[in-house]
Amino acid sequence: MESTCYKILVVDDEEPTRKLIVTLLSPKGHQCVTANNGREALDKIMETKFDALITDVVMPEMDGITLTKELSKHDQNLPVMVMTGYAEEYSAETAIASGAREFINKPFSISEFIIRFDKMMRDHRGEEALLALYLIDELTGLYNRRRFFVLTEQSLKLSVRTKKKLLLLFIDMDNLKWINDRHGHNEGDQALIDLANIFRKTFRESDIIARIGGDEFVVLSESADENGETVLTRLYENIKDYNAKGERRYTLSISVGTTLFDPEHPVSIDELLSKADALMYAQKRKRNKQESRLDMRNGLMKNEGKETKPRYGIANFQKRKYPRFDVDLPIEYSPSGLFFRHGSAANVSEGGLLLYLSEPMEIGQNLMIKLFLSKGSKVNTIETLVQVVWKDILSGEGREEYRTGVKFAYITPEDFEKLKNFLRGLSG
Repeated sequence: MESTCYKILVVDDEEPTRKLIVTLLSPKGHQCVTANNGREALDKIMETKFDALITDVVMPEMDGITLTKELSKHDQNLPVMVMTGYAEEYSAETAIASGAREFINKPFSISEFIIRFDKMMRDHRGEEALLALYLIDELTGLYNRRRFFVLTEQSLKLSVRTKKKLLLLFIDMDNLKWINDRHGHNEGDQALIDLANIFRKTFRESDIIARIGGDEFVVLSESADENGETVLTRLYENIKDYNAKGERRYTLSISVGTTLFDPEHPVSIDELLSKADALMYAQKRKRNKQESRLDMRNGLMKNEGKETKPRYGIANFQKRKYPRFDVDLPIEYSPSGLFFRHGSAANVSEGGLLLYLSEPMEIGQNLMIKLFLSKGSKVNTIETLVQVVWKDILSGEGREEYRTGVKFAYITPEDFEKLKNFLRGLSG
């Protein structure tokens, strides 16, 4: 006897047939919803999640074969049983080819219907169990990257149809590398599991929560507020409560980027992820800069309150002859002057720059720099040769940044004048 209860959509244009099927299934604990035709059924499926569909073939507005084909575009895993009194015109092969899992001719006996339905759901559960092994993150039990893309693609299509906005959160766990290095990888794994459990507590069961990388998570949620303030407040409160218990030798913290999927202006999953990832990374970098400035005033280099190695380089570089200005300017840099990579400048003076690079440089190494000085809509570009005078590393597994202090080794008078004019604008 089946012990699992399902939410089932029953579709038939004849009321007696609908009532018969509801009468057969309801005593087993199943919840049945009915529809008169394929069009009505499709609308209900777009609004509500069902575990199974039982549909007639010949119906007005949209027949059962067309309905089954439409469903395969939105939810390929929904088990469908097709029934018909026109066996000569509609065969089991036709139904299965359209995406159905089971087929039954009318009229049917009660025992045959129950046997076929139970077998369909039993087979479906077995397939889902096997699929889970392939689509679930083994460590946290959340969806993995592959499953996230499948479910999100379906959700975006549904959003376009229903005109409901979706909120995507790209979440990066801070300091996982530090936890692994200091306390061991078992403790790092436990931190990831704990964070996953916080996500389960924070978000709704209907939200898509996935771990898509070592320390990277994503959540797709139906948007209640466009900037996600409500859910972010709840998430940060839950993390705060976790840390207050003091059960671990470290505290959990995250960086988050959020972006909205607007069904009126749809974009791809990759575009959504890229935008949210960039916003998350900007938040992480901004916080690291704020913490680093505070630590430099205190004479220590720290990372989330934990001491790290002092930076390498010339100690008296901090004794600047020139006033420096905090900025966030894009740069391109190249050790050879041929192939340029992207980075950023965190502060600038007439004597040098504080750079954030994606790779380590050596003390005394020369770099060619393209610095993009933006003020309003106007951008001036200067090219200069700089020399590395100190460096340190900002940790974050898979996202290490190399903070690098450089001094100007050579700059043309014309570019130096551009730089001074830019600095005068900042000081004014």
